[in-house]
Amino acid sequence: MNGKIKKFLTSLSAVLTKSSIRNKLIFSFLLVSLVPLIIIGSISYISSRSALRGKATQYFTDGLLKTFLNMQIKLESYENISFQLVADRVLNEQVANFIYSDDGYTHYIERRNLEKSLERFQYSNEDISDLVFIDETKEHFISLGTHELSADSLSPILEPEFYQEIIDANGRAVWSL
Repeated sequence: MNGKIKKFLTSLSAVLTKSSIRNKLIFSFLLVSLVPLIIIGSISYISSRSALRGKATQYFTDGLLKTFLNMQIKLESYENISFQLVADRVLNEQVANFIYSDDGYTHYIERRNLEKSLERFQYSNEDISDLVFIDETKEHFISLGTHELSADSLSPILEPEFYQEIIDANGRAVWSL
């Protein structure tokens, strides 16, 4: 590397010694003005690059934190709705009436009453697209929402392991993705 620089300086010196005074002055003025400009530009580039990386990292971290906090708030909202469902005495009575109704007409009326009560919870939160009610015997099924769900489409939920989790929850909310 030193050999190339030495060779370049030697050839530059040879060109300058053969040049007129005017060309020497032009070269020296260019050298005096361009060298500081290149040095300042390089320093500015390096510091700007570092600052931009720092800002990008900070914005990414802030966005990630805000997303985490938003998810936490949403989950707390769903948990509150679950607690409301479990603690609502009227809703629990309607569930019992629906499950233990004997004749077809009473069962239909109790189903409609339970659906109306469940719709109240569903419509109070725009993030809930579907709400499903399944009793322990898997005989009574209610599906409300934007998707047409049937008992057959819920077979993954009714698999033994997950369904046992639901039973073991003993009335507490169980979440599924």
